[in-house]
Amino acid sequence: IRGHIRGGPGPQWGAVESDDDMVSIAVGGSIISGLGDLSGSIMSDENIGKVKIGGSVMGTAGVPVQISAVADDNTPVAIGSVSIKGSAVFLNLLAGYDDDDPERGSAQLGKITVGGDWIASNAVAGALRGGDGNFGTLDDMAIGGATGSRIASILVKGQAIWTGGG
Repeated sequence: IRGHIRGGPGPQWGAVESDDDMVSIAVGGSIISGLGDLSGSIMSDENIGKVKIGGSVMGTAGVPVQISAVADDNTPVAIGSVSIKGSAVFLNLLAGYDDDDPERGSAQLGKITVGGDWIASNAVAGALRGGDGNFGTLDDMAIGGATGSRIASILVKGQAIWTGGG
């Protein structure tokens, strides 16, 4: 995609979705969420090899951008690598998820590189939000009790910024 991915007013508007593997996806510009749930997102029911974004990822607290893949039966690596030239703002990077539904607890994320800041974003491999509805808190657990989930590495060249709340 030479330009941007822009979400819209309805659910999954402007989303890139596949029922099969995505070898790679390159976005020359930025990914910007819209008003509808999962708008401006990238989702695969199986694996995504590489994601390369030439700009930033710009979600909102109400509608974060989501990049998600389940992982197929042959490999636990749901998303091979993610490279974002700019910043990641309200991004949910989810391994083991089909759209917004948790599916595979043993899913893995490859190398994540962000050239700018990491703001109010999540990188999640095979984990469920606990009762508080937030990732990264003490009440989280593995999807289906599975083990083997992992994140290969995260490199943020700017700042990692918490916005308060969950």
